Amino acid sequence: MDVSHPTVDVTGGPVQVTVRLDVEDQGSGLDSESPWVNPGNVSGQDAVPGQVMTLVSGDRFHGTYESTFTFPELVTGGNWYIRPYVRDRAGNWEQLTPAGAEVLVVSLEDKEAPTMTASLRSSRTVGSGILDITDGPATVEVTATAFDDGIGFGVDSTAAISGGSWGSHVANSSTEPKRAAFSTSFTYPQYIHREPREWYDLDYRGVYTYLVGPIADANGNSVGRLTVGRLIVATRPMPDARPPQLHISDRTVTAAWPANRDLLGVLEYEVEFADAHNVRALRTIGTEASLDDLPASIYTARVRARNELGWGDWTQPSEPAVHTGATSVAPAPVTSTHPEGTAQDSMPVTAGVDSLLDDQIVAEEPVVDIVTVRPRVTDDAIATLDIPAPAAMDTDPNLSLAQRSPSQPAIEASTPPPTIHAGASNSDQTPKDLRAEGSMVTYGLALAAAVLVFTLSALSSRRWRRQE
Repeated sequence: MDVSHPTVDVTGGPVQVTVRLDVEDQGSGLDSESPWVNPGNVSGQDAVPGQVMTLVSGDRFHGTYESTFTFPELVTGGNWYIRPYVRDRAGNWEQLTPAGAEVLVVSLEDKEAPTMTASLRSSRTVGSGILDITDGPATVEVTATAFDDGIGFGVDSTAAISGGSWGSHVANSSTEPKRAAFSTSFTYPQYIHREPREWYDLDYRGVYTYLVGPIADANGNSVGRLTVGRLIVATRPMPDARPPQLHISDRTVTAAWPANRDLLGVLEYEVEFADAHNVRALRTIGTEASLDDLPASIYTARVRARNELGWGDWTQPSEPAVHTGATSVAPAPVTSTHPEGTAQDSMPVTAGVDSLLDDQIVAEEPVVDIVTVRPRVTDDAIATLDIPAPAAMDTDPNLSLAQRSPSQPAIEASTPPPTIHAGASNSDQTPKDLRAEGSMVTYGLALAAAVLVFTLSALSSRRWRRQE
């Protein structure tokens, strides 16, 4: 190997150094990526990058290769070595320092570290550094730029960029020797809430600190690690797996629920009380809420929480609870009308809520007052009684109560009332048919029995007289 400058003086500016290498291989010949030559100093800094040499004469079995290197101004001074790496097509390789590989570099030498700036840019950022992944994924991009007024940066400079528990080494993307640029991004998938969690449901929510560095110039002068920023990857409050509990006392319905352990903290809760017809909502900063003067009904409740990102989803509804309230059903007249419309019974019914036992409403038994309208029969009336046979169950809906409590049995059907044929001394001397109910039946039966007894006695007396 032959080096054009045994001493490289860069105090007046950059110096180009040409290296020539003669290689022979009696087997498969040299690989196309060989030989590789890399200048380096004893301190291990790589201000002059290595490169593949070019074949200028001969062939791959025996040829001469050449490369030109530029030693920059302010490069680290001292002893440098230009080491070749040679490999043939069969994979055999050799790396050594031949005679003439050592050079001396004279330099003013740059010992100043570079300067660095960095920035953080993210999508779906809300408020003071909150990254929202409730409705979709979010990305954080970290960018750093370094400047060095001395020797500058090597083309293979790298910077470490980390965010939270992971990071990577990022290559310099700048082509300017005095400037280096580094950029990378972190993606956080949408948070999927489900219970129970599956093994593949990764939770990326948490606090992340983004760091860049260190970054070194070509002489190894390094700027330390820089904190770029801090973000909270979060979601709107997730509903608790446990629904609220309902408690009822007097005229008050109270809902209680466990505190939501949200990463951002809960600003307030909203609770909804619902029955079959209405929904009533209120907000609170606590974990309990009550509503007074609610009408008697069956109630459920659900809760949701709010943080800086907004309202979360509702919990599952609570178990239903019966609220009796303090209301009662006003007395209502219940009317039963005979099919022929000849008599009417007025039956006022009063029902009220008595108490709540084991989540069941116990109602007072209705009090029914029945007023019977009786037909008038004069003392001198001559009446005969037609007693019909017992009838089947009367299914006429007009004979049933219009209203009754759940515990009151339906009114049983009765046999048709007997018919009284009254003839007597009415003013118009016209026989009339009257319908009688209740105690008039008893009266009619007694009268019929008396007539029967009287007739039998008369017949018996007449027969005894004939025998005598």
